[in-house]
Amino acid sequence: MQPTPSTSTASSNGSVGKKRHVHYYMMPAIFVTLFCFWPTGIMAIMKVTDIDDARRRGDAIYLQTSKTAAKKWIGITFLFGVVVVSSVFLVIGWQIFLKP
Repeated sequence: MQPTPSTSTASSNGSVGKKRHVHYYMMPAIFVTLFCFWPTGIMAIMKVTDIDDARRRGDAIYLQTSKTAAKKWIGITFLFGVVVVSSVFLVIGWQIFLKP
């Protein structure tokens, strides 16, 4: 008689039966979409929804790649927003204070 394979969820540290907590990035993705730069923010939201789909399917590899991509797009959007807002304030300040 051969043993039947287990269908329980296993985590990377070897514990069987425990589900790992997956950090959900939807709030940061919505924040950067609304307040920083919406085109790349939409990409961040799309990647966050991929995280949720992979979590429901139980696909750990796609979950990790989607999580990395979502963090990347959130960071790009935030940095782009900071650069644009800083540039706008710099130009406005230059026009107000340095105009002859």
